[in-house]
Amino acid sequence: MNNENELNILAGISTLIFIVCGMGYMVWASAFVSVHLWIWFVVPVFGLTPLTMPQAYGIALLVNYWTYHHTFSQFNQDKKEWSEQLTEIFTILIIPWLYFVCGWICYNFFMK
Repeated sequence: MNNENELNILAGISTLIFIVCGMGYMVWASAFVSVHLWIWFVVPVFGLTPLTMPQAYGIALLVNYWTYHHTFSQFNQDKKEWSEQLTEIFTILIIPWLYFVCGWICYNFFMK
């Protein structure tokens, strides 16, 4: 039984690491694409200055945070183990703070 609990904890930690890495990649990719699209289309049309990567990263964080939608799994809800339900609830509670930490790091280390 103890071995099963350790596996559940390891699965939860692995899931959190995967979410953090995935979120970091998604925001970086959004920032990279945003910088280039901004330079190609907004700068020539409106005469605005190009975005830096940290600025685009911060904007990508904000847009991703505002448009993030998590839905609970509706299918097989009764068949989910408590650890899976707990992981899903924990994910919903931690996501805003992960965005906040990423934004804080970007603002304090790259924009000052």
